[in-house]
Amino acid sequence: MRQLRFGRFSLPAALLGAAILILIELSDDKPTQLDQVLQRGSLTILTRNGASTYYIGPEGPTGPEVELAREFADFLGVDLEIKAATAFSELSGMLESGQGDMIAANLTRTPEREERFNFGPDYQETTMLVVYRRGQPRPRSFADLAGLKIMVIADSSYEEVLELVKFDVEDLEWEPRDDVGMEELLLAVADGAIDATLVDSNIFSLNGHYYPRIATAFTLPNTLPHAWAFPGGPDDSLA
Repeated sequence: MRQLRFGRFSLPAALLGAAILILIELSDDKPTQLDQVLQRGSLTILTRNGASTYYIGPEGPTGPEVELAREFADFLGVDLEIKAATAFSELSGMLESGQGDMIAANLTRTPEREERFNFGPDYQETTMLVVYRRGQPRPRSFADLAGLKIMVIADSSYEEVLELVKFDVEDLEWEPRDDVGMEELLLAVADGAIDATLVDSNIFSLNGHYYPRIATAFTLPNTLPHAWAFPGGPDDSLA
């Protein structure tokens, strides 16, 4: 067997290789995501400003996602920290770059996202609505949206739906925007700046009364599960 010499000592090459592999494995033995949160003493959520997620109330940060995440942080015995992205499309990159522990932003669990992230339990189910401005011809299907000015949040589940529908409705076009929130899109429909947008039913129920000129055109048939997204990979300790 081949011998490798280190000063006065010699080791078989195979034994040395095995020792190196063990050292590599030990060096990769880092704390789990859960351990890191517990050791740090804080849980950082990544979210967006909005009525269905996070906003500053009279007593400080609040909102449906914040209150639910605060219960989770209390359960773990740690503090809650909040980082708000300026655009919905930034959330995925922020999570993958380690800027937070999870995305809590009214996020729909989709097959595409499940390939990228680990998800916690579903905490809500909604439906997806197409909304339009009252007084205009009511669209009753995606085919009726062809030729209309449609705007949705970029990299959202709404855009995923439209991309699938486009296989059947070739004339369907839309503008994805990463610089607006759902409230801005609803206002754009109410003001007639755009003809339609897509929105989750829970968001519309929270915001719809602020925009009386908006109405539901039609509702998509399937329900949508909402869950928190955590970094992908084999470590699902926090999820």
